[in-house]
This record gives sequence, C-alpha cells and structure tokens, in this order.
Amino acid sequence: LAAKQQKKIHKENKAYASQQNWLVGMAEKAAVQEEKDFYNATLFKKSGEGSGGSTPLPANAVRRENHPLYNETYIPAVKPNPPKGEKRVPITAFDDWAQLAFGQEIKSLNRIQSKVFDIAFHSNENMLICAPTGAGKTNIALMTMLNLVGQHLHGG
Repeated sequence: LAAKQQKKIHKENKAYASQQNWLVGMAEKAAVQEEKDFYNATLFKKSGEGSGGSTPLPANAVRRENHPLYNETYIPAVKPNPPKGEKRVPITAFDDWAQLAFGQEIKSLNRIQSKVFDIAFHSNENMLICAPTGAGKTNIALMTMLNLVGQHLHGG
C-alpha cells in the first residue's frame, strides 16, 4: 500500500512540476514578446511619431525576423569623411626598395598611417599607437622596420 501511495504522490508531483515548468515557460515567452514589442515600437517608428524623439533607422538597415524570440537588425557602418586638408601619403613617398614591402595593390597609406608617416619612417622616435582592429597598426610597425633596414643598407 505504501508503494502505491508513493507512486501516486510521485506521479502528482511530476504533473505539478510539469505544469509549473509550462507556466514558467509561458511567462518567459510573454516577457520576451513584451520586450520585442517595446523595441519594435521604439526602434522602428518613424521620426516624429509618439513621444521620446527616437531616430529612425537608416535606409540601408536590414531587418531580419528569422527567430521566434528576437529580431536582428544589421546597420552598415558609415564611412567617415576625412577632415578638409588631410592628405594621404602615397607609397611613392617611400624609397624604391621600401615600396616593394607594400605590394602592387596599395597605392597610399590610410589616414592613421599617413599621420604617423614622418615619425615612423623618418625618425627613431618612440610611438604608442592605439587604434581599433583593422586600422593599420601592422603597416605602421612595418614602416618602423623599413626605417631600421634603410639605416643599415650598405650600397643598397
């Protein structure tokens, strides 16, 4: 008799736990949907709608609704306009032997490389370069190495 009662209690507890899990799952889904609705209402409304003064997404933004719990929005990076009067250093500014290090494809240094060109290639001054990934720090290091090689070329 005790074994039957334990089985019955176990079965009831299992059913109760299942109901609780279902209720928690539904509450989580409702919270996620509410959050989605909030973001949709604020991010995707047109300028001037409602209060809050939100800014509309750029025309080239891509919205993907391929997941039941969230939406993805891809906003391409904006290419900054260089300040007036800023000029890029052409690769031809290097000595003939040093130009070979940059290959055929690179015609000029980028903005940060052009800013430090004189220090990196024409002096032995120390530098600290802090810039995001892909900004051109490796080519700056290359310029300093080319400077050292050039100082030790004999009859080159």
